[in-house]
Amino acid sequence: MSNRAGEPEADALRRLLERQLSKGPAPRRALVVDGPGRAGIAAALEAIGVEEVVSSELPAEPEDGIGEAFDLVHCGGDALRRTPSPVNMLTQLWKLAAPDAVLLLESEVLDQPGGSRYARFLPSSETTGAGGAWVPSRLVLRWMVEASGFDVERWLGGDTVDDGAAAARASLRARRAARAPEILSQ
Repeated sequence: MSNRAGEPEADALRRLLERQLSKGPAPRRALVVDGPGRAGIAAALEAIGVEEVVSSELPAEPEDGIGEAFDLVHCGGDALRRTPSPVNMLTQLWKLAAPDAVLLLESEVLDQPGGSRYARFLPSSETTGAGGAWVPSRLVLRWMVEASGFDVERWLGGDTVDDGAAAARASLRARRAARAPEILSQ
């Protein structure tokens, strides 16, 4: 598979990750939470010097023996939209992340004018996988990330629009904050 410029996807992923992680040394431990078929992220992380990469379709509990906390968490593909509770999933990622860890998050988002404060639940009849799916707006995605104990540093370029649909893909970079997620502090 190649990107628009004909560059192999693995090389494009490696360069993207190098740009996003260019300040400071490469993370030592990374957690990749992605949908099926996204193994290229793990390989790209190893190519830029990450010592240990753990891949999972959904995050594990810290008690599940995954070892020490992660310096980098990459959550992409359809992982966020496939979970019944996106905020709980992001909170779980906060628990697995080391203090000051980086979160790289990619998600499908609503791309409808006037719908910035909303999320939409798609029933299984409107999705390709089993079960329903959550699709937040960019603003709601930011709120979910911040309520889960991360501080959004910036939106990453390269949003893509789904052919004529009301959804697009957006990516952001966030950092694990010292504060506990709002869902845990209640």
